[in-house]
Amino acid sequence: MAVKIRLMRVGKKKQPTYRVVIADSRSPRDGRYIEIIGQYEPRKDPSVFAIDNDKALGWLRKGAQPTEQVHKLLIGTGLWAEFEAESPNPTLATRTAKARTLGTSKARAIKDEAAKAEAAANAAAESAANAAAKAAAEAAKAAAEAVAEEVAEEATEEVAEDATAEVSE
Repeated sequence: MAVKIRLMRVGKKKQPTYRVVIADSRSPRDGRYIEIIGQYEPRKDPSVFAIDNDKALGWLRKGAQPTEQVHKLLIGTGLWAEFEAESPNPTLATRTAKARTLGTSKARAIKDEAAKAEAAANAAAESAANAAAKAAAEAAKAAAEAVAEEVAEEATEEVAEDATAEVSE
């Protein structure tokens, strides 16, 4: 059974007040509930949100999921921060709320910055690899030149020996 912490509308026509209830997610909005844990009066100035903190924390610990509006109200009272402090892993509702507070443009900007940083790292790695390849090519060229000089010296010595041998004969 999926349990929700949600608002149940009560009050006169066009004058809503709400009860904060624990209810099965399949039951209708104003229908059957398990327990009443608070009330919300949005028409008062400032709006009134009263909730039994112990009961709400107890239901949150048991896995009850708040609706979006109740989640906002719990954040406003500080009860959600208290619940999150107990929990080592953030819930889906918390991750969703953080994403909403960031906004899509901010999230895209963060993603773009990460892509730029990755591209810069790849370019730096490529340039380092190119520099290493260039250094290796220069070292190979220098080694080839040294070998060529050595072979040329040996050949010159052999030619000089052959020439002196021919002259002495």
